Amino acid sequence: MQKSHDATPRFSASAWFGSQFGASLWLLLAAVQATRTSWSLAAAVAGLFLGLNLVGLGLWRARERIAPLVAIETLIVVAGIAAALALVLLERSGLRVELGQPNPWPFLAVFPFLMLLFAGQAWLRMRQPKKD
Repeated sequence: MQKSHDATPRFSASAWFGSQFGASLWLLLAAVQATRTSWSLAAAVAGLFLGLNLVGLGLWRARERIAPLVAIETLIVVAGIAAALALVLLERSGLRVELGQPNPWPFLAVFPFLMLLFAGQAWLRMRQPKKD
């Protein structure tokens, strides 16, 4: 999202698609890694990657009708759900997911943190005095 002169957030293609792809790339990499274990597992994780990106594309296409805060919060929720489902699938299959730490589950804390961050920014923006 990019700010206009009146501090109202607006959509920026590079910020939107960079965030979307950044949140979903690990799913694609996990799907590739899962092909060594199970093609059905790889397809399921790739489906989560595809689903997340389709939701992101749909939100982008609806940007004239949806507020940027609502759109990014929705994308964060969908990314969090996709991540949790992928971790469950990968753990149940016995495929170890390495996210830079021995236990990948704390990684999910990034999603509520991001939601609070964007909501906090919106709250601060609403508290700013209006300029005439």
